[in-house]
Amino acid sequence: MNRKQSVRVRVPWWMAFTGLVPLVLLLIAAGVQAAELRTTTHQKKSLVRQVNHKEVVARRERRQQLIEEEIRRHEEPLSPEFVPCENCGAPGCQLECQLWCGRWVRMEYLLWWRKGRELPPLVTTDPGGGILPAGQVLFGNEEVGRDVEPGARISGGYWIDDMEMRGMGIRFFAMDNANVRFDVDSSTVPVIARPFFDEGAGAENALVVAQPTLRDGTLTAISESRVIGGDAFYRVMVAGRPESRLDFIAGYQAARIDENLSVFSTSTLTDPAGPDPVGTQISVFDSIDVRNEYHAGLVGLIWQYDSCGWKIESMAKVAFGNMQHTVQIGGVTTTITPPPAPTIVSTGTGLLAQATNSGTFLQDSFTISPEFNLQATYRLNHWVDLSMGYSFIYWDRMMQPGGQIDIASGSQSPILGTVRPTVPLAISDYWLHGISLGVLSRF
Repeated sequence: MNRKQSVRVRVPWWMAFTGLVPLVLLLIAAGVQAAELRTTTHQKKSLVRQVNHKEVVARRERRQQLIEEEIRRHEEPLSPEFVPCENCGAPGCQLECQLWCGRWVRMEYLLWWRKGRELPPLVTTDPGGGILPAGQVLFGNEEVGRDVEPGARISGGYWIDDMEMRGMGIRFFAMDNANVRFDVDSSTVPVIARPFFDEGAGAENALVVAQPTLRDGTLTAISESRVIGGDAFYRVMVAGRPESRLDFIAGYQAARIDENLSVFSTSTLTDPAGPDPVGTQISVFDSIDVRNEYHAGLVGLIWQYDSCGWKIESMAKVAFGNMQHTVQIGGVTTTITPPPAPTIVSTGTGLLAQATNSGTFLQDSFTISPEFNLQATYRLNHWVDLSMGYSFIYWDRMMQPGGQIDIASGSQSPILGTVRPTVPLAISDYWLHGISLGVLSRF
């Protein structure tokens, strides 16, 4: 029986490691690729830093060339843009020579006063049943709405060239509604009346809203004022020194001033011997709305003085353009009788608004509007400033509701031969002024 004979072959020890050679080579190749990738990434970052550095160096060289050219032409530089880079110790001072921010936005909180609204006597009481001149005036015969009101202004702009010689600017502001409200009822004031001049009788008279034993009543009068405006302009530097500059501006300005006056009274009859049933309600409503819309061209100057971290800036400009005045007058009188046979009767007139003066009336006026602004700014850093300032705006032609009230009521005047009430279309002026607190951001 044959036996298989096993043969043992001896392999040299060094050949046992030959199988690991491909794995070692593979690991070495992967390490080389990773090292090359890190080197490439580092080179790219280094290249980006070099490019940024070259841009900064190029800007500095260009600035120095312009300085030298200006020095050759003049004894001293003409504009603050040519000032060499020196560290004055203020936040962001040296950065101005390396980082250029060509755009800015400023947001401001306003505390402004406006011209009040002159009103004729609108609500009266005893003595004399509220008939003037004996009656006591409860509302009107005064100027209302002159309290300070909040508002907001946003402005922005950009430089067209990196030397900040030419630029554009835009501003917009809005004021909160200056609302004046007057309420009265017969529980606190027994006699309430609305005075007017009776054209037919040629004497003062009054519409009785409330009177003891005759009628109970309430009355509400509301006067409102809203203002918005803005401008857009082109600016170019006309003179300058290392610490200051003077710019000429030209552009477009717009504004809208809306004001209204409304008086609403309700009387409930309580006299059993009267011609109308007890419980009859008589409501009288009058409304006068005035809108002033302004469109104009503007010219002016902006002066800036920069003392390192602080800056003083003033703007003086004047606008010339058209002011369109729109006056809307309307009224309603409603009489409601009680059950068992209720009726409702309405007419398209009130007390102040009659058939002779109700409707919409337009008029255009050439209007001049000067404006002055003064602002102090402190630089927090290269990108953010804090500011505080004062502003004054004026329009020389404006319409307000009080000037459109004709207190006469009646038909034909035997003396003048005219029908009243009419629409006076009275012209006055208007102004705004106050302080501002703001934040400016450059980018």
